[in-house]
Amino acid sequence: MMEFEDLRQYLISENNCNICNSNDTSSWGDRGFLKLVKCNKCGLVYINPRLSDEGLDKFYSDYFKKRKYDIELKDKREIMYGLEADLLLKHIDSHKNILDVGCGGAF
Repeated sequence: MMEFEDLRQYLISENNCNICNSNDTSSWGDRGFLKLVKCNKCGLVYINPRLSDEGLDKFYSDYFKKRKYDIELKDKREIMYGLEADLLLKHIDSHKNILDVGCGGAF
């Protein structure tokens, strides 16, 4: 199993925003060496620099197995999903469109 820090070698050069192609960003957060930035033009939050395709393959190689069998994190994730659903339902009447980008483990 690859350790998170070992993925550092798979970082590729910084990228412009996927939505508007701007390179005007501000720091938004981080997880270790992965830096999150917010595009100051359109508001998209993304990782920059990103992992290469090889790095993504290594990151996700045992991702779903960990998600399924780590009971403590699975329980926390169920609580988190409930909170997210409550938040969406609270605001759904005031917004005509809600876009949720991502995917779940389907467990």
